[in-house]
Amino acid sequence: LEACRSLAGAPEVARAARRIILLSPYERRSFGAPSEAGFDGYLIKPVRSRSLAARFDNALNDKVSDNPAEASPAALAGTSLAGRRILIAEDNPINALLACRLIERMGGEPVLVKDGAEAVQEVSRSADHPFALALFDVRMPGMSGLEAIAEVRKLEAAKGNEDHLPVIALTANAYAEDRKECLDAGFDGFLPKPLDREGFAKALRTFARVEKTAA
Repeated sequence: LEACRSLAGAPEVARAARRIILLSPYERRSFGAPSEAGFDGYLIKPVRSRSLAARFDNALNDKVSDNPAEASPAALAGTSLAGRRILIAEDNPINALLACRLIERMGGEPVLVKDGAEAVQEVSRSADHPFALALFDVRMPGMSGLEAIAEVRKLEAAKGNEDHLPVIALTANAYAEDRKECLDAGFDGFLPKPLDREGFAKALRTFARVEKTAA
């Protein structure tokens, strides 16, 4: 527990918008107030999905910038997906949950798969109800996002490229060479993880042709 107290003050952790500590029931009794140790809250292990989802909802409602125009919830709520389907290929349950929550808050319908092979299958059978946008994690077990985007573009080429699906790469590696690798592979855009709500809304407006509605 002492290591956790010092961890909250580490530069990499201190820059996080929210810091949540995971504690067992026994540890919770002896740890004291999480705020005094530099944490914004706590979750009791084993963590329930409902509790984790509630933490995400709280985080999405919090300000993530000192600039009111950037941090306003209207930046997210003002972007409407109006029931459009968004395909998410992400094997990390935390990142997947965050992406789904963001899409749902904008009125969209997230369709979640856990690897590239499932993503390609979803795209291939979506002719009658096409996706407005897809988000592929670049590094996934089995078929990676880079392999999946290649298969998706082959499917489109076989149909004469009449229906181009905008696909955004999701990756924790935000270097210039990673961005170039994704664009060269056939992705339309690039978003670093963890997802930022304003950046995510901007990407939707750019790549899925989603209009920003009046607040």
